[in-house]
Amino acid sequence: GFRELRRFCRPESAMEVLRHLDAVVGAFLEHCNDAHHRVSQAALASLAAFIECFAEHFEGYLTRLIPNVFLKISDAKESTRDAAVAVLEAIRAAYGSEVLLPVLMKTLENSHAKVRLGCVDFLHYLLQHCEHSVRPFFESGTQMKGCVSRLTPLVVDRNASLRKLSAKSCATSHSRSKNA
Repeated sequence: GFRELRRFCRPESAMEVLRHLDAVVGAFLEHCNDAHHRVSQAALASLAAFIECFAEHFEGYLTRLIPNVFLKISDAKESTRDAAVAVLEAIRAAYGSEVLLPVLMKTLENSHAKVRLGCVDFLHYLLQHCEHSVRPFFESGTQMKGCVSRLTPLVVDRNASLRKLSAKSCATSHSRSKNA
């Protein structure tokens, strides 16, 4: 099903996709976390393709989609993790910091530890490797303060990996703000 859906990732199919966008996003949400790894991988691969083709239309759905992708980052199957990383790369390439970082800040409020860990890991990656894309975010003191206020409570979280990565991200965001 998802392979057939990918054939709609063409400009001439845009109107058809947009007419059914809620259903398409619903299918991604339902099947990204499917118990069968092949279904999940196909859904993630199709999601990456759709984000590349229709980024401006998926922007409003990011807060619903990203937590599911972060859950798959820690999947037992390497191929599923790779598919989730491909979705995150498509998201990173398609959206600027003005869209992406507020979505990540909202995702940090998620109660699932794996979602928060994936979110902090992705944020840390952006801070370390994508300075040009996150610099505008850190030029605003208000946005920087919001970022640090969301990361700070995670530094004392029960999850040791989340604590460590949150502390690193706070330190990196602080050094980036000094350079901004």
